[in-house]
Amino acid sequence: MFKPIHGGKKILIDGNDGCTPYECWLPPVGYGSHADTGEVVKTDVIKRSQIKSKQYWERQPLPADWEKRVEAERRMKDIDPDYTDSELEDIRLREIRRIIYGVWFYNNGEPVYITGQHYMLLNYWKFQGKYFDYREPNRDYYYVLQYCIEDPNCLGLIEITKRKEGKTARSGLFLYHYIFRTEAMHGGIQSKTDGDAAEGISKKPS
Repeated sequence: MFKPIHGGKKILIDGNDGCTPYECWLPPVGYGSHADTGEVVKTDVIKRSQIKSKQYWERQPLPADWEKRVEAERRMKDIDPDYTDSELEDIRLREIRRIIYGVWFYNNGEPVYITGQHYMLLNYWKFQGKYFDYREPNRDYYYVLQYCIEDPNCLGLIEITKRKEGKTARSGLFLYHYIFRTEAMHGGIQSKTDGDAAEGISKKPS
């Protein structure tokens, strides 16, 4: 998002000061940008319908028998440690790729890119007991966040909003997005009290 992307598109997102926009580069349709490095590779394009009016974001749920098959896979691994259910593994790799590189989806005829963190938020994270809906302000937030991650001169991002707008959930996701991809990694958060920090960090994905 920070560096120009060959074949991509530059969009402007207003900054907090109201006058200095972020110049965010989107990859070409069908390509995604790595969450850490900005590397651009092919990624998935999701289109729930060929009918324009029926094109919108829809969660990509795991198969209904996912937990049962994972448990069966565990039992087989007790017998053969090298055993892997190939279909489950394909789904795992697909979802990890989407969570790292992001995806495109069609929204009323328009292809829309969402970053890997945004995909994880929409598909796996809950806020006040519900999954997040797709909202353009969240899309732009994750564009700017990715811009800041890739900018070598950026020291961080300060988010100022009203209460109950999902900041804690997004912050928890930001932390978890790094942790789940790295072996033996731990993370923590700072809050106004230990109890508030414990409550925030105890919120888990679905």
